[in-house]
Amino acid sequence: MTKTPLHSTTKRLVKEKLAESLITVTEAPELGLRPIEASEIARLPNIPPGPHNPGLLIVYFDLDRKPLPITDSETEEKVLMYRVRYLPPLGKNGFARSIGSQHEQSTRSPYGLVARCTCLL
Repeated sequence: MTKTPLHSTTKRLVKEKLAESLITVTEAPELGLRPIEASEIARLPNIPPGPHNPGLLIVYFDLDRKPLPITDSETEEKVLMYRVRYLPPLGKNGFARSIGSQHEQSTRSPYGLVARCTCLL
C-alpha cells in the first residue's frame, strides 16, 4: 500500500498521542507504529466504508519480531494482525456513527474480521 503524505495536523496529533505513552517519534516505527491518514485507513482490509479519522497503524509482531500472520476464520487466508488507533477529534463517523456512539477509538483485525472498541460517553 502506498503511504499517503501526512498532513501537519496529523503529525501534531501523532506526536501528542505518542507522548501520552512516553514513546518518541523515533521509537514508534521500531514498535510497529505508523501514522496513517484517513484516506489510507479506508483502503485497509475489512474497514467499513465511510469517513474515518487519521490514526496510528499498529502492526502486531511474533516473538521473532516479524509481522504476525493469522488465519482468517472464514476464508482460511493468511492476513496480518493489526489495529488502528484513531486520533482525535473523535466524532460520529464510521462504525461509531452506525451504533450512535460519540467516540470511536480503534479498529482491530483479529481473524480477518473487524471489531471496534468504542466509548459511549
